[in-house]
Amino acid sequence: MSAAGERVEDWLAERMRACGFFRRYPQYAAVVASFVAVDDPSVDVMAISASGGRFYLHVHRSFFEANAYAIAGVLLHEVHHAVLGHVTNVKYRGAAHPKIMELAMEISANEYIRERLPPHVALEDYARFGLREGQSTLERYALLVAGRARLGASFDCVDDHAVGGFVEGGTRAGQSAESGAREGSATTDALAEARLRTVVATALREDGRRESALWSLIGVAPGDHVEILDGVDRAPKKHVDWRHALRDFVGATAVSSYTYAHPSRRFPTRIGEVPGRRRRITLAKKRQRILVAIDTSGSMSREELEEIARQLRTLRAHAELVIAECDAEVQRVYAFDREVRDVRGRGGTDLRPVFELELLVQYRVDGVVYFTDGGGPWPSEAPALPVLWVLTNDSTSFACAWGSKVEMRSSDRSR
Repeated sequence: MSAAGERVEDWLAERMRACGFFRRYPQYAAVVASFVAVDDPSVDVMAISASGGRFYLHVHRSFFEANAYAIAGVLLHEVHHAVLGHVTNVKYRGAAHPKIMELAMEISANEYIRERLPPHVALEDYARFGLREGQSTLERYALLVAGRARLGASFDCVDDHAVGGFVEGGTRAGQSAESGAREGSATTDALAEARLRTVVATALREDGRRESALWSLIGVAPGDHVEILDGVDRAPKKHVDWRHALRDFVGATAVSSYTYAHPSRRFPTRIGEVPGRRRRITLAKKRQRILVAIDTSGSMSREELEEIARQLRTLRAHAELVIAECDAEVQRVYAFDREVRDVRGRGGTDLRPVFELELLVQYRVDGVVYFTDGGGPWPSEAPALPVLWVLTNDSTSFACAWGSKVEMRSSDRSR
């Protein structure tokens, strides 16, 4: 069948296979698979819209026939627009400066892409306006608006292939009025957004071990969700030798006492008559205070979190525990009593906030035990206290160079 007569979804799937998209971006592939692909020569390259609870991927095939290199990067770009809510969330509509909002959305959609793209806007091009990594689209919009007024800059260039960006009237350059109206009517499609979040969360749980922009673009704000845990009062299903795993956490405290078994230095000739006294310092084992961090991001399954809650009941026999629930941010910190029945988070993953010096000092902890699948960034430098990573998957895939590691498996393998 000729390219012209080939169904666009088959055409797209073949090019995704050819560029290795499924292999390199399994989470993204799941998201793209939830889109409905349509032929649309009215768009310059590719576009994303939402209507009736569905996302539609508008494809100009001729562009990719001439520029095959661009398929992976442009697909990532459209996925990011969808996952970030640019197409469906009303907060991106009605901006006082719609072209600047469009620019902010384009920069955010491109931020995590390392594939080749057609000519496009990039984050580093706008550093003079205060734009930095990790900012939200709305933060970037505010900085660009302020920067334009301060520096007298103008923003006329946006990506030709954007549909995440909106201008007055619901159309964009090169887009027909009909397709613009179709897109504009879809910008508050909550059903499409809810369905996408389900797809993203499922994809992360099924293949959440790979680093991906979806950690940051999951579309769920940190702390939005409270996961209720069941069966936490049962015995752990997996074995962890905590006594061995916590060997680096064994602490000691100095204890002062006196001994009278030495001669008196004041009366050295009266040995046996006048006892001498010397101060003796001994070390006694100290019950450690441990910060137990729980990765509550969207990549952690409910079953993993329930098993962690069961493990805590065993771990408390070895130390005093302070619990920190963290996805992309630290959500809650509290003293562990007898059980954890729910956790807050389910957003993206960032392993760094737990190691902030202010938090460690505030709770006066002697070490950190971190339960995680290892799917997020960790601090570049080790903290000045022992750390144990308790991994819910194969520890060989976790590349952090510091801290001890133990796998939460049916048989304990620590190192």
